[in-house]
Amino acid sequence: MPVNLLMMVFLLLLLLPMPGSQAVTSRPHTSTSQPRMPRDDPTHEPCKPNLCNINRSPRRLFISEKEYPLTLMTSERIPHQILTQVFAIFLRDCLGYLNVHINKTNDQFDPKKVTNQMEADEPDENERGPAIYIPKRMINLEVWSPPGYNSQDEQDSEIKATSTLGVGGRFGWFLPEKLSTITGFTPEHWRSYTNPNSSVLNFFKRSKQEMSELSRLTIDPKTGSYYCTEVDGCKRGIYEPKWCQGEVCAVLFSSTTDISFFLHKQIEDLKMYVKVVWIGPNLNKEFLDKIWSPSMLNHSALVFHWVPSILLQPYSTMSVSFPPCADNSYTHTRVGSAMDIAYECKYEMHTLNKFIWNKLQRFAHLVYMTLDNMQITHMDYESIMSLYNKNQELSMNKLACKWIIEHQKTVEGWVPKNTRLELPIVAIIPFQETDESIIGPSNHKFKFLAHGNVNAFSMAVKAVNDNNTILTDYKLKPVLVNGMCEPDIVMKRFIKIVHNTGPNGDFLRLVGFVGPACTDTVEPFAGVAKHFNVPIISYGAEGAIFSGHSRYPYFFRTIPENKIFRNVYLQLFKKLGWNQMASLTTMRYSEYLTPLRDLLEVRCEFILDF
Repeated sequence: MPVNLLMMVFLLLLLLPMPGSQAVTSRPHTSTSQPRMPRDDPTHEPCKPNLCNINRSPRRLFISEKEYPLTLMTSERIPHQILTQVFAIFLRDCLGYLNVHINKTNDQFDPKKVTNQMEADEPDENERGPAIYIPKRMINLEVWSPPGYNSQDEQDSEIKATSTLGVGGRFGWFLPEKLSTITGFTPEHWRSYTNPNSSVLNFFKRSKQEMSELSRLTIDPKTGSYYCTEVDGCKRGIYEPKWCQGEVCAVLFSSTTDISFFLHKQIEDLKMYVKVVWIGPNLNKEFLDKIWSPSMLNHSALVFHWVPSILLQPYSTMSVSFPPCADNSYTHTRVGSAMDIAYECKYEMHTLNKFIWNKLQRFAHLVYMTLDNMQITHMDYESIMSLYNKNQELSMNKLACKWIIEHQKTVEGWVPKNTRLELPIVAIIPFQETDESIIGPSNHKFKFLAHGNVNAFSMAVKAVNDNNTILTDYKLKPVLVNGMCEPDIVMKRFIKIVHNTGPNGDFLRLVGFVGPACTDTVEPFAGVAKHFNVPIISYGAEGAIFSGHSRYPYFFRTIPENKIFRNVYLQLFKKLGWNQMASLTTMRYSEYLTPLRDLLEVRCEFILDF
């Protein structure tokens, strides 16, 4: 019996869907992958041999019996792209995932927009279970989240924040730090821009000729449109408050309105003497080298941007201070915006969160744990930006590989210490005569007991767990249940277990049942189990009623059905010359006795059927 049970557990593992999948089938998945990121390598050669020094068995993401790619989302921000490539290399070279995709989008520093871009548009239909929503993008490593933001507020979304990246960022009006050394000059405070007679305004103003020359930078050469249109409140790509007409005003440069749309309201609320010029991608290093040149002693420029960033990393800068963010609640400051906050909060420190599809905790638990462990310091982030600024000719993949080699200890620290996820497997074995949960005298005496199967089950589970070639990322958790060979007891146990397979239940990720031992307990059990997609393998139920796979699609057993022994009996009776037969049974089991009698009556006379 122990050997038989051991074989049964191995068979169960072979028949089960891949751990982390659902026992349903789905329609062909329509790919939502975006084109490759610019300069992304088409091949995925290992970055460094023996990276992480762990068991790197090939892994794939299976959901609903179908393979899906692990999709990582990145943005236009270069550090975000490199960091995403680093994590993709980690998934391939350390964890062994063979199908990793990267999608690039414009997130506009908006966590609500990121959530919408990650979520599934429509469910993935299947034949034998509920529809499954497969997100377009499953992981985002760098989501800028303003003060007071909580992803748990998105109750209907399956996209959640796991933990912070370890780095913060913020927006600001930036200027050269050297200006702070000028005596009596305070360009780093917002009130300096509210006085029309302030010397600060003259320092950051632009002449008519300069403004005329700048006008060509405000137009997108591809579309012929201004980077800031009249719809956005601009004239010829420039926003100018009415009090600047005929007055000296500082000039603030920005790239696009999708991240700085609130500047209009801020300037009007604070009545600042500032014009804003949107110049799109022309806000680059070449432009900053020109306007922040050391040779310009009495002239400089204000730049609206964010830190940390590739653009500002080579420069020593300071920023203008503004009133603090007193209200963290979100306010709709622009019609049609997915999610806006008070502009004061834009200048506060933002948390860089990691967003993930929460069902990866079930379908790719190792990835989920790794992402939770992933942390980098501010110095690590600075090193990513510095690496890019010094090696812009390299592809993102090669830059990421170079960073990994230089920071191997950091990367290897992301590997979870306990990489095996526990999967409950329940054994229903009759090892006691009574049910301890029943108060009063028991009517279940003198039933078949199988004490030896308890040890056999434990030995079988241990053998599976000790063999790393069977379940690489998972560990079976044995659960022993007393079935007592009684249908009502078995069904009671089954209902209790299935009821606790939810997200907070003790039997989350249940892989199946071993047992029951007796035929009469299996019939109701196997009939109901198919509706829950739960596999059952019995080592003792030999009844012929279970031979129909369409009726019991999730029932398997390691012993033959008793109906096949009728041919053995017939040959035995012929050999021994027996012509009379009697049957003594505890219950009339028609699926077995009727075919047996029909066959043997050709030779034998039934003298007793009791």
